[in-house]
Amino acid sequence: MKVVSRTQKAGIAALGTFDGLHLGHQAIVARAKAWALELALPVTVITFRRHPLELWGKAPPALMTLRQKESALAELGVDMLLPLDFTPKLAGLTGHDFIAFLRRLGVRGAVVGYNYTFGKGGEAGPGELALWAPFPVKIVEKVEAAGIPVSSSRIREALSAGEMMEARQLLGRSYAISGTVVSGAGRGRILGFPTANLEVPPEILLPKEGVYTVRAAGANMGAGGAVLNLGPCPTFGQMFQTIELFLPNFQGDLYGQTLTVEFIRYLRPQRRFAEPALLVRQIKADLAELRKDENLV
Repeated sequence: MKVVSRTQKAGIAALGTFDGLHLGHQAIVARAKAWALELALPVTVITFRRHPLELWGKAPPALMTLRQKESALAELGVDMLLPLDFTPKLAGLTGHDFIAFLRRLGVRGAVVGYNYTFGKGGEAGPGELALWAPFPVKIVEKVEAAGIPVSSSRIREALSAGEMMEARQLLGRSYAISGTVVSGAGRGRILGFPTANLEVPPEILLPKEGVYTVRAAGANMGAGGAVLNLGPCPTFGQMFQTIELFLPNFQGDLYGQTLTVEFIRYLRPQRRFAEPALLVRQIKADLAELRKDENLV
């Protein structure tokens, strides 16, 4: 898949913010891909580099970075990705002006979700797009998973509550973050459990603070199970938030490396232990829980 400029011809376009690329978004992309194959045209996802509400300082935490979105779309068979900057000029386009903009991009057909909006202030929706556009439009209706309507906001709620299974059902995959390994306090090595401290982009949504089983992957370590501690370390008086990974099956230097972490299961909340020995005992218990998740080891 190529990340393209506005000079490319879009062909069949899937339109939307696609934050999280959940099952509803995947249905839109699948419809666009099938249609493009019928017409022997490329399929392009036209989206935004950042959430449009960021322009007014009201953007919710993001569920994925643009790079993660690019990788996921490539796996779905998308030919091209066109990420737009949501500028005041773009935000000020009327619905008709935005359609003219799509025509200049070479859009020959568009696929949108049932709640898609466009034009200044979100003045128009899928019905208006189908009525006003000089190209055909297909609308994907609401998608449900396990009886739950799929939406980015519902996924954020699940993650904030530590409900990783619900988030996985709505996303169609485990929620994942990607970040860089940075230096930490070094306490894990002293305790006998070397850790990797992860730094992620500030706009990315982090789940509820606590301890999780996860699957971690990186170029220099392959992939494997890990225990992740998200939050402060009250046992040592550290009250600022960190993301700390215990990697039981890895020995080596990961500083500066990029790791991707898939959240599997919420184990427990943060605790303050009276002494380090009790923390070590709890870490051993957490690692025993990790071994129960057979898909990780």
